[in-house]
Amino acid sequence: MVKVALLIAVSEYEHGLPSLPGSKKDIQEMERVLRDRNMGEFDDVKPLLNPDLVTMQIEIERLFAEGRQKDDLVLLYFSGHGIRDEHDNLYFATRNTRQNQQRDVLTATAVPAQTIQGFMNRSPSKRQVLILDCCFSGAFAKGLSATGRGLNSVPIQIATLLGGEGRAVLTSSTETQESFEEGSVGIYTRFIVEGIETGAADTDKNGIITVEELHEYAKWKTQAARSDMKPNFFPVKEGYAIRLAKAPIGDYKLTYRKEVELWAQRRQGKFSSILLSALEENRKKLGLSPEEAEKIMAEVLQPTQEFQEKRLLYEQNFEEAILLDFPVNEEIRDELRYLQHILGLKDIDVASIEEKFNERKFTSAGAYFERGLKNYEKKNDEGAIRNYTKAIQLKPNYSVAYFNRGLAYHNLGNYQAAIEDYTEAIRINSEWGTINLARAYLERGIANYDSGNKQIALEDYTQSINHEAKSSRTYYERGLTYFDLKDYQAAIDDYTQAIKLNSTSYELDEATIYFERGLGYYDSNNKQAALEDWNQASVLKPNYCLAFYNQGLVHENNKDYQAAIQAYTQAIEVNGQWESISPSEAYYRRGLCQYELGQFQASVEDYTQAIKINSEFDLAYEKRGDAYHALENRELAIENYRQAESLYQNLFKTTERQRVRRRIRDLEQQ
Repeated sequence: MVKVALLIAVSEYEHGLPSLPGSKKDIQEMERVLRDRNMGEFDDVKPLLNPDLVTMQIEIERLFAEGRQKDDLVLLYFSGHGIRDEHDNLYFATRNTRQNQQRDVLTATAVPAQTIQGFMNRSPSKRQVLILDCCFSGAFAKGLSATGRGLNSVPIQIATLLGGEGRAVLTSSTETQESFEEGSVGIYTRFIVEGIETGAADTDKNGIITVEELHEYAKWKTQAARSDMKPNFFPVKEGYAIRLAKAPIGDYKLTYRKEVELWAQRRQGKFSSILLSALEENRKKLGLSPEEAEKIMAEVLQPTQEFQEKRLLYEQNFEEAILLDFPVNEEIRDELRYLQHILGLKDIDVASIEEKFNERKFTSAGAYFERGLKNYEKKNDEGAIRNYTKAIQLKPNYSVAYFNRGLAYHNLGNYQAAIEDYTEAIRINSEWGTINLARAYLERGIANYDSGNKQIALEDYTQSINHEAKSSRTYYERGLTYFDLKDYQAAIDDYTQAIKLNSTSYELDEATIYFERGLGYYDSNNKQAALEDWNQASVLKPNYCLAFYNQGLVHENNKDYQAAIQAYTQAIEVNGQWESISPSEAYYRRGLCQYELGQFQASVEDYTQAIKINSEFDLAYEKRGDAYHALENRELAIENYRQAESLYQNLFKTTERQRVRRRIRDLEQQ
C-alpha cells in the first residue's frame, strides 16, 4: 500500500504552441505539498518537465502499471496545453506536439485522453486521482469508467487510511473552456496547493482532506478569482472519498482561517461590521495576535479582492467607452468582450456592471455634449461630430454644441460645414456671453481663411475684435490675412497690436508674431525692421531656424556675406522645425556666400550637403559646377553642369538649360 504521484508539466513547445512558464512552477508546488510528511505524505513523487510524446506516454503507463497493487493510491497531475479535436476528444500536448499549415494541432503528436483512460482502466490500483490544469480538461470525463475488477469490498484498515475505492478526476475547466495562469502558477493549481498547505480544504475538520473537499475548496477560490472558470469534479464509485492529504487538528490558526473561509464564501468576500466584530472576538478566544489574524484575512480575501479589482477595471473601461459613444459601437463592444474574457468575468458580472449606467443619464442632450467633448479631447473628430449632432437633435437651440461641432468639422478640413455651424451658433446665441461670440467670429474667420474666403475672413476678424478688443490671436489672424492680401502696413499694424496684447495674455507664441511681422516689413521693403524682428524672434525662440535663415537673407541682400554665413550656420545648427523650406536651402545659400568670399572649397562642401538632402536640387549642381570651375577642376565642373542640365530639361527650364549648355561647351573647347 503506497501513495505515488507523477507530476507532468509542459511549459516549452518546439513547434509553435505558446509557452506556459507557470507550468514548471505548478509541479514544483505540487511536489512540495505532496512529499511533505505533514501534508500529502506521498511515498514517491516524480516530476516530469517538458517530456516528448513517447516519454510522456511511457511514464504515465508506468505510473498506473509498474508494481502497482490494488490498495495503492495513484495520482497523475498534468499542467500544460489541453487540445480538443472536432469530435470533442481531448489530447494533452507534449514538448514536440506539431501543428499543420492551418495551425491545427496534429493529434498524432499529442497524448489522447482515451489512452490515459485505458492505462487507468487496466491498472490494478483501485484508488486513482487525476488532476488536470489545462484547457478543455472537462472533456476527459467523456467515456470515463472504472474497472469492474475487485470493487466488492474494501478492508477496514485500508478504507481508514486511504478512503473508498474508485477514481476521481479534478479538472480546472469544462470541456469547452480555457484555463488560465495568474502570476507564476495556474489558478486552479494555486488553490489546490493552498488547500493542502493551509489545511483549509479540511472542511469537516477531521484532520483529513478528501479529494472532494480539496476540489470544492479549489473550485470556490478559483471562481472567486475568475468567475468564468468552472472547475469540475468527476468521481467514479467512491472516488470522492479518497483521502489525499492530512490537515492539522487543534491548530488555532487553521481554526480561525476556516471560520474566515466559511463566511467569505457565504458573503462573497464582503464582511459586515457585525461579522468583523465576531471574528475579532474569535481571534481573541483562540489566542491569535492581530498580525496573524490580519495575514490570514488577507490571504483568504485575496482572490475576492482580485476579482473586485477586475470588475472595477472593466467598469472604468466601460464608463470611458460610453463617455465617448452611447450605446457603444460594435468595434468597441468587441474590445469589451475581449477585456471580459481576459479578466475572466461572466456575462452576468458584466451585465450587473453595465446596468449601473442608467440609459436615461447617458441619452440627454447634455450627456451627448459631454461625450462630444471627450471625443474632441481624444482627437476623435468623427465621434465628436456624431455626439454633438445627437445633442443638437435633442436640443435644437444648443448653440455651444453647434460651435463645438464647427471646431470638429474644421479639424477634418470640412470648412463649409464648420462655417455653417459657427453661423448657426452666432445666430442662436442663446447661451453665449460676449467673449464666446468673439470666439465664434474668430473661428469662423479662420474657417473662411482656410477655405480661401479671405475678404470675408477679414470681416469676421473685425466682428470678433468689436466684441472683444483684447484678443492677441484675433489681431494676429487678421494680420496674416492682410499680409496675404498684400496690405502689408495693415498686417504690420495688427501684428504690432497682437504683440502688445500678448505681453499680458500670453495667448500666442510671441516669437511667431515677431517672425510674421518681419515678413511684413521685408515685403514692404523695410529690410532693417525685418532684420530686427527676426533677431527678436530668435532671441525668444533660440531654435527658430527660419528666423536665422531669414536674417541670412537680409545680410546676403546687404552683401554682408560673413554675417549671412553666420546666420545660415545658426539656422543649420539649431536643429529646429523648418516648416515651409528645407535645410538644403540654408546650405545652398551659405554656399553662395562662401563663393562670393572666394572660399570655393567651402562652397563646394555646402552645395554637396544641399544635394545630399535634395538630390533634385538643380541650382545646387549648377553652382557646385561654378565652384569647381573656380577651383580649376574642369572635369568635375562639366559633370555638375551636365547633371544640372538634365534636371533643368526634366523641369522644362529652357533658359537655365541653355545657360549651363554654354558653360559646358566653353569648358570642352578649352
